[in-house]
Amino acid sequence: MSRRSAAALSLVATAAPVLYDRPMSKLLSYLVIGLMIAVLAVLFTGVGAMLRGGEFNRKYGNKLMQWRVMLQFAAVMLMLLFFILHAT
Repeated sequence: MSRRSAAALSLVATAAPVLYDRPMSKLLSYLVIGLMIAVLAVLFTGVGAMLRGGEFNRKYGNKLMQWRVMLQFAAVMLMLLFFILHAT
């Protein structure tokens, strides 16, 4: 390993912990985790309704899947923002 790459690796290793101390980083982490839990809740509710069938599924099945897609989109966008902010 060259001296230059070792110095760059050392710089990255020392700068990495600083990135995770940002308050925005914690907020984004909590939001992503919250959205992932919401996606799972909607997914399991929709699958349970679909397995049971009946009036609830006819009334809410499509809406639940629409909500799941919207929540997944929001979670993925926040994850992208999180990774972009930590890449700089």
